[in-house]
Amino acid sequence: MSAPLNEPDYGQPLTPRSPYCALRAAVARRSASRTTWALIALPLAAAVLVACGNDDANSDGGTCLAALPDDCTPLVDPSSFHQIYNGIIDQSCGGSGMGTTCHGEKGLQGKLRLTSEDAAYAALLGKDGTRARVIPNNPECSILMQRIASTDPSFRMPLNGDALSDSRRCAIQLWIKEGGAP
Repeated sequence: MSAPLNEPDYGQPLTPRSPYCALRAAVARRSASRTTWALIALPLAAAVLVACGNDDANSDGGTCLAALPDDCTPLVDPSSFHQIYNGIIDQSCGGSGMGTTCHGEKGLQGKLRLTSEDAAYAALLGKDGTRARVIPNNPECSILMQRIASTDPSFRMPLNGDALSDSRRCAIQLWIKEGGAP
């Protein structure tokens, strides 16, 4: 550690090589680099916060649902994705069933294709390169639950159709809560 620098002797002219000038130059460089860093870091931090949201936000930027009821009665128990796909998604979301075509061969709303069990699983969990609609162990913050539990007909899935029954929503909720296994 070097000895502290004293104030310059004002009787002597300051030169660029004097310790006081060197210290002032170092402080100025450090301040400039801090300012530059702040100009880069602040917008970057804001972008990250907006993109990531907070602990109560989903990837759409919305907030998580209030606690979902644990005492619901699922359509199938224990819920497996195979049962959920065949009994709910395939029939209601655009698979090969008689449901809507929003996510089937004739529709690709939200860049979500649910035409086969494997494709649906990969898409819902974001394993196909798209955004995840299911957060394993967290149905309250999963976009899928928010869409199927919504009371707003312009947001609720299936869109322009009847809401899923309580037992179907419960099966999906419990599947997500139990980890979203295939």
